[in-house]
Amino acid sequence: MRQMFRNMLAVGMLLTLAGCSKPKPAPEIGNTSQSPPGQSTAPVRLGDRGHYQRNDHKERVIVFVHGIYGSAVDTWNCPQGKANWPELMAADETFKNSDIYVVDYPSPQTGNIMSVDQEVSNIMNRMTDAKVFEHSEVVFLVHSLGGLVTQRLLLTHRELAAKVKFIYFFSTPDEGAQIAQIGHIFNDDPLLKQMFHGDDNTFIEGIETDWINANFDMPR
Repeated sequence: MRQMFRNMLAVGMLLTLAGCSKPKPAPEIGNTSQSPPGQSTAPVRLGDRGHYQRNDHKERVIVFVHGIYGSAVDTWNCPQGKANWPELMAADETFKNSDIYVVDYPSPQTGNIMSVDQEVSNIMNRMTDAKVFEHSEVVFLVHSLGGLVTQRLLLTHRELAAKVKFIYFFSTPDEGAQIAQIGHIFNDDPLLKQMFHGDDNTFIEGIETDWINANFDMPR
């Protein structure tokens, strides 16, 4: 099962890269209403931060979480062709048995003033409103800071971890990131400070220690 998911997500990544060579319109956000069970939906905006790319009330949901300088749209778009990873995945028969939810949260580019823990609290509230964890299975696909946000969310709400089958990490800084230190020179965003590279970053060290001690039954 786990290897199958890895293969499926790898296929999704290749599809995105392939889509970079073909111009494609960016995804449009639909209305705020939920569709009846069994009906396919256009992307559904639930509040200002996060949306369903597809919400067909499947048993599984794939959750995208962007990184430090990204957004729910920009991180998953191919700049050359405007191909969008969640959109491509929603259109691919390989993932027809999965709903797709895209998390968004403020970043240094949008004037964020919150810490990771504050971001996690807000994200959890929005995911609860969107009934993300009412799915039987949850798969996370995360980039950069999104990996730390996801780990902190599951450490804070450990009762939900059993539903998470695995987490697919892209460039998550388990030892910090030097670009965050450079960025912090020009921006006081607390998220940048929590991503500093080096042995003095007790925040990232604490997440890694807590994650190991939690002994979650999920690959990463």
